[in-house]
Amino acid sequence: MDTLNRWLTLFANLGVLAGILLLAYEINENRNLQAAQTRLAITDINRDMVLRFSENPTAVNALLKIESGESLSSEEDLVLRFQAVAAFRHWENVYFQYQNGLFHENEFKAISSTWRKNLLSPRLEGRWESKAATFSTEFEQFIDQLIVEERELRAEH
Repeated sequence: MDTLNRWLTLFANLGVLAGILLLAYEINENRNLQAAQTRLAITDINRDMVLRFSENPTAVNALLKIESGESLSSEEDLVLRFQAVAAFRHWENVYFQYQNGLFHENEFKAISSTWRKNLLSPRLEGRWESKAATFSTEFEQFIDQLIVEERELRAEH
């Protein structure tokens, strides 16, 4: 009887171990699915933001004026400020997703490199400083560091 109890205990323990391994596998699969869903959502938001900008005549005219060195009207400046805030909120969400492991590091490096360049573009330059305090401290520090890096890169060239 004692031998039978030992065998039953061994099989029960093996069952528990198999259950734990299966649970670990399921958690990993769920994380992979969450990462894929996050990537899809970020791509959709990026696409929608570009489309909305390109379909807004005031925004397009404002960008053309900036590129040609012309002054913006109050309405054009306001539209670009709203668009900048929307972009910054989206960036903060991407940053948050990356910090939580739902956005791959190589993709985040590429996208944050684009942010770094855009922060000092005529369209966004100076707009971050007026809104930085409305974002999480960690994200604010990250963006401020990107600005420092971009200024240093531009000074080298």
